[in-house]
Amino acid sequence: PAREALRTWTDIATCDGDVRWLEWLAAYEQLRRTIADRLGADEREIAFVGNTTDGIGIVAEGLAWESGDNIVLPAGEFPSNHYAWKRLADRGVELRIVPVGPRGDFGPQEIRSRCDARTRLIATSWVGFASGFRCDVAGIAEVARQTGARFLLDAIQGLGVFPLDLSSLPIDFVVADGHKWLLGPEGFGLLYVRHERQEEVRPTRIGWNSVRNPFDYQRLDLEFRDDARRYEGGSANFAAAHALAASIELLGRSGWSAT
Repeated sequence: PAREALRTWTDIATCDGDVRWLEWLAAYEQLRRTIADRLGADEREIAFVGNTTDGIGIVAEGLAWESGDNIVLPAGEFPSNHYAWKRLADRGVELRIVPVGPRGDFGPQEIRSRCDARTRLIATSWVGFASGFRCDVAGIAEVARQTGARFLLDAIQGLGVFPLDLSSLPIDFVVADGHKWLLGPEGFGLLYVRHERQEEVRPTRIGWNSVRNPFDYQRLDLEFRDDARRYEGGSANFAAAHALAASIELLGRSGWSAT
């Protein structure tokens, strides 16, 4: 279905050009609503990003770090979920690595042992890219709640095959590209930012689409959108969105949902 949707969009774009732009935008926003529904989230909490790395970077660069803060991260993470946090050392932020077992395994108690009053963020993959170990998301979310830390989940290896209900889990940020179990094209993914955290994550890559009046090109008031679309600075990848929408429809027919 994703392949056919991409072919269809390409044919239409080749013949009609931007004449169909408003239709594409409507489909894009419908995809946002569908993804939110599948995750037990609100559509205002979903932003589209180029890939998982982009989503992690938006959070890493957008939070207001202070010298002495620390981030807790399991060993063996995919490099993108390591470099973004390690880069913050020049701001005085400490990266604390949690040792894992021989199968990449760790539990909430190991995460908790590395946390203290200055832990600002816990970041972990839902499923290890090399080990295949699936972490206890609910348990780690509870550790974050107890310690007052924010929780970022790299969900790329699990989203689409396992349920994730963000209405019942206190996860602050979720990132994923669409080309794993979501069965979509590479280079188009999602970022979930819980509504109450959006004022904490300052947009750092700002464009015409980041603001409240994106189509009023003469009005240059820098007033960010009041939802996660503030993190979408430029033009949308409509082609990939059409393909991902088709694959998510397939997954929905197969039973994938938030619960």
